[in-house]
Amino acid sequence: MIHRLVYKRGSINSDETIKAEPTKDVISVRFTPDELIFDKDFYFRNEFINEYIKRYSTVNPEIKFIYNGTEILSPHGMKDFIEWKFDDLLLPTIHISGKGIDLAINAARNLNGKVKNQYTSFNNAWNGYYSPETKSFITSTVTTLNNYYGLSLNIENYYGLMLQPADEHNPKEFYMHEERFPGNLVGALWIKINDPLYNISQRRTLSSKWLDKAQTITVEDFVSKFIETELPKYLNANPESTKRLKDILMKKQL
Repeated sequence: MIHRLVYKRGSINSDETIKAEPTKDVISVRFTPDELIFDKDFYFRNEFINEYIKRYSTVNPEIKFIYNGTEILSPHGMKDFIEWKFDDLLLPTIHISGKGIDLAINAARNLNGKVKNQYTSFNNAWNGYYSPETKSFITSTVTTLNNYYGLSLNIENYYGLMLQPADEHNPKEFYMHEERFPGNLVGALWIKINDPLYNISQRRTLSSKWLDKAQTITVEDFVSKFIETELPKYLNANPESTKRLKDILMKKQL
């Protein structure tokens, strides 16, 4: 079925079914600027729009977006996010997915002109906002790598940056906050939370403690158990990347 709604200045101008036969699930949006609101010099800031669509696509890997004829698709979720956001990656991206969770880790030589550590997390697929609820991400990853490699990496000895939510009025700006993460790692984590809770002053900061409404498992426990179980499995199955990652963590080749 194809159904069309036309809005103008907050009112529905038309509401009609164009085709009754079954069709694929597709949503098409066409925007025409209102001449009473926008002046003749109106134009789309494509760099902002593309940024939002690309970010949204990485947390909705099953959806294909077409913006002004350009396809935007991220079938590998957080892996695509890492490889889109960071240049000069040193490894094949470590990509581990499970029910309600998607994790990607890599290492980069040059981040914005400096070797620093960055990680990002997402909550739920519908908004694609960054969230600072990632302490368990760092702690679990460091603990797992220490145990796997027999290292003694100390979170307090490393400097990194955390990307927090983009300003909703300026989507290319990110709030940078100091955090700790070993080596020269970049990471992205997405988790699905039922009935997510947000900071009362803004919907961009996740404050959920529990993963589900029944409060059967916390966000921290869910992330920790997944990383501590699945990351060693990946490392065992990919010996070449495993050795390279160890060298990077020990700062032998950077």
